[in-house]
Amino acid sequence: MTVPAQVDCLILGAGYPAALFLAQAGKSALMVDPIGNLGGDCLAEGCVPSKAVREAALVRGLADKFAHFGLRGAAQAEAAFGASAVAVTHDDYATDSRAQIYGETLGFIKLVFDLRNGLLLGAQIAGMDAAQLIAPLALALEQGLGAAALADTAFPHPMLSEGINKAARAFFSSLSP
Repeated sequence: MTVPAQVDCLILGAGYPAALFLAQAGKSALMVDPIGNLGGDCLAEGCVPSKAVREAALVRGLADKFAHFGLRGAAQAEAAFGASAVAVTHDDYATDSRAQIYGETLGFIKLVFDLRNGLLLGAQIAGMDAAQLIAPLALALEQGLGAAALADTAFPHPMLSEGINKAARAFFSSLSP
């Protein structure tokens, strides 16, 4: 691109409307985008409406920085009020092969069971794929299922859903003296 030796106006990050207005007024203009590229519009950030594109990218970027979280049913403290005793089981992502493959080892699956009958009272999941992993637990809660049903379910390997099975099997370990 040939840069003119002299222009009537230098437009910094204002976009094409400013250049159009100046052209209609018979003035010459040189546009510079936010990172210093000359000419055109939204050279480094997409096209019009660049503000919306930037904001959408920002929201998407922020969403990727935070771990996913799923919660269904009663939390541990709430469950303790409704049941005579509860058992809380965990499966940490740090021990999960899929989490290790993707380097997403910060996370957990936590299940709350009624100690008397093994009924699932609540579930908490934090980490990769939490939004997907909470779905079978929500179904188990809706159907009144418990540790036995979850422990007997064959979840695919290597998937984080195996952690649901491990946490359910841990309920039976908690019954042993």
